[in-house]
Amino acid sequence: MRNELKTITENIEQTSRLGYLFGKGNVVNTLTEQLTKVEENITALEAEKENVENNLAQQTETLASVKRNLKRKEDEIEELGEEIDDLQADLSKKKNALREVEENYADLSSEHNDLTEKHKILLENVKKERTVTKLRENLVGALISAKNENEHLSSFRQIFHNEFLPFASEESSLQNEAGALLKLQEIEKELAMISGLPSFYSARAIAVGGGFSAGKSEFISSFFKNPDLKLPRSIEPTTAIPTYVVNQKNKNQTEVKNSLIGINNNGAAVDLLKIDPDLTQKLSHQFMRSFNFPLKSIMPYMFLTTELTYEHICFVDTPGYNPTGSHTAEDMAVAKEFVANAEALIWLVGADVNGTLPRTDIQFLKNVLGKSKKPVYFVLNKADVKPEADIVKIIKEFSQVLEREKIAYIGISAYDSLEGKGLLYYKGKGKKDIFEFLNSMNKSSNKQDEILHKLYEVERDYQFAIKKDIKQRKAIEKALHKITIDLNQANFKRGQYKVYDQLEIVAESFNTKTEEKHLKTLEKLMANFTNVINQMFGKVSQVKRPNINIDDIEVEGFEFDENNLQESEVHSSKEDELK
Repeated sequence: MRNELKTITENIEQTSRLGYLFGKGNVVNTLTEQLTKVEENITALEAEKENVENNLAQQTETLASVKRNLKRKEDEIEELGEEIDDLQADLSKKKNALREVEENYADLSSEHNDLTEKHKILLENVKKERTVTKLRENLVGALISAKNENEHLSSFRQIFHNEFLPFASEESSLQNEAGALLKLQEIEKELAMISGLPSFYSARAIAVGGGFSAGKSEFISSFFKNPDLKLPRSIEPTTAIPTYVVNQKNKNQTEVKNSLIGINNNGAAVDLLKIDPDLTQKLSHQFMRSFNFPLKSIMPYMFLTTELTYEHICFVDTPGYNPTGSHTAEDMAVAKEFVANAEALIWLVGADVNGTLPRTDIQFLKNVLGKSKKPVYFVLNKADVKPEADIVKIIKEFSQVLEREKIAYIGISAYDSLEGKGLLYYKGKGKKDIFEFLNSMNKSSNKQDEILHKLYEVERDYQFAIKKDIKQRKAIEKALHKITIDLNQANFKRGQYKVYDQLEIVAESFNTKTEEKHLKTLEKLMANFTNVINQMFGKVSQVKRPNINIDDIEVEGFEFDENNLQESEVHSSKEDELK
């Protein structure tokens, strides 16, 4: 462009010279000025262009640098992308691992919580076991160390074991010696019970029996005036301890004293509630089994005293027998003992499992009662679980079974132990409902006279046996004397024949000196027993001691018919003597 402009300028200059020639110089000047300005502008534009080109070059370089940087950044971004992918993959793995850790943590946390809870329970159990162990140690220690300090009981035992037993061992007239000793052992036990709990003296014992889970404890507890007090339940017969439930009041007859007294084998009383105030409720099957030996071997029975509906009745909570028929001889012996020592028996049958009187109950009752004439009352317990129509049928079936089996009974009642009320009863001739029966039994007992009557039964048996033996021996002695007379009349001169010496030896073996001595010893022993018993009760009983008239005792005679003593036999004997 500049060259073109230069050409134009040169043309103008030539033109301007011509212009001057033709008078056009102003136009040429103007054009020249304009061309100069244009040239200046072109110069400025070229400078600007150069600047722009320089800037463009710089920008181009910068752009190239930027592109290079961008490419580098893109490469970096790509690398970062790959790293991010790697990181995301790693993150995913870590998330999965974390999830597993969290799941494991949840499991471990749950396991930890379980272990913590088990540890807590274990600590509580250990604490409880320590408490129970301490309780067991205290209970066993108290029972073993307790001594009966009752001087009258000690005197009775001294007479029985140190004097009467040697007498019984030496004396042989009484055939049922074991029965007599058993009665004296029963007396010893009763005296121990009275010494352990004096209020038992006036109570009439009613044994409450039945199969295991027949509801004996609930039945007896229904007669407690304190509804919060309950007998231990569901304890197996092998571990259960017979409990005598006795009515008890303080002297002012206003406040009731509940107590639980254990009696050891020496008849010593231990206040169990002093060992543990809550022991009544702790006497569970589990607690009894925790001893690893039968607790009743050192505590054969207990007394529970509380206010009862019936003032003069003592309920005996006996161990239930196994209704499957697997009861042992020991079960039977225990049942017989408590029935023998009770004035009546209430037999329970659980309505929840029985629709009639079980055959096993009948067999057990027959073995236990034997020929006893004690009043027996039957209770269909837990009868609230049955509709009334079924109860009527069951009671009727009960009566038919008892009549068929010839088991005497006072009555049959359906009973609700939880509510303590009778529902229905058998209205046969002369039969009573449960409350009529208990009211008839609710009379003060005289244990002193009962014990003496039992003692005098022993004395009567021994008297009869010894006096019968004496009469028998005297009869034999008389018969031998008669033989001597007969021989003498048959010319057997005394001093000439050995037969007299032999007869005298035989007669001497039938003398009654030992028996008469035994009779005097018996009289002395029974007098000592009587004095001890009277001293224990603080008064002299009016019960009379037996005195059997020997003339009223019948024995086999030893009379010989003289006509039966043939002469040939006499001569034969004489010939034998001469030889």
